[in-house]
Amino acid sequence: MQFDSTKIYGNRNTSGKIMVWLDDKSIVQNLPHLKHHSPDGFEMGYLGSGPADLALAICEWVVQNDPDNTFPKTRKIVLWRGSCTETAWRAHHHFKRQFVAEWQDEFSIEAPAVLAYMRALIEMIDANEMEWAE
Repeated sequence: MQFDSTKIYGNRNTSGKIMVWLDDKSIVQNLPHLKHHSPDGFEMGYLGSGPADLALAICEWVVQNDPDNTFPKTRKIVLWRGSCTETAWRAHHHFKRQFVAEWQDEFSIEAPAVLAYMRALIEMIDANEMEWAE
């Protein structure tokens, strides 16, 4: 996938399940569910476990696919099922509060916008202007 042209899309299907996919205009793929907070899957529109897993999956995908390798990938956090980078883990609650909790039945966000948000978040945390959300 071409990172700079990738958009992350999601919607609530007719059975109420949140479906999330990545599209860079040449390849479409589903976003894997990194299970930690919610065994039932992704959710959005509030500050719960399903939105936390959606935020975690988006943050992890961005860290793993960042063409500039902005974030270290050395320390892994063990999840209920799978693992993620420490950067994704520490950023996902902020991302959930800022974005995922606001989304209702559908959303789209550009991968570079998520990366820019995560870079700014890390800069504020490194400058002691903000703490990591746990």
